Amino acid sequence: MTIPATIDAGTSCCVPRITSTISTEEAEKVARVFKALGDPTRVRLLSLIAAGDGGEACIGDLTEPVGLSQGTVSHHMKLLSDAGLVRRE
Repeated sequence: MTIPATIDAGTSCCVPRITSTISTEEAEKVARVFKALGDPTRVRLLSLIAAGDGGEACIGDLTEPVGLSQGTVSHHMKLLSDAGLVRRE
């Protein structure tokens, strides 16, 4: 089973500079991004996707470079997707 993933160009991958107090909802969103990027495997997955043709990659193409099973890569991709850093199809 392959699930294509792309870097979502419609959303910024970087957290905006905080210049005032943010709401609880905004803080939770920023924390999800930081949490997703706090794992070296997820950072590597983002790098592999970005380097792929058109910023896309299939899960099956990501397993070997990171040395993890498809299920584990899918879990990491879900966390990246939940944080708004990638879009899965």
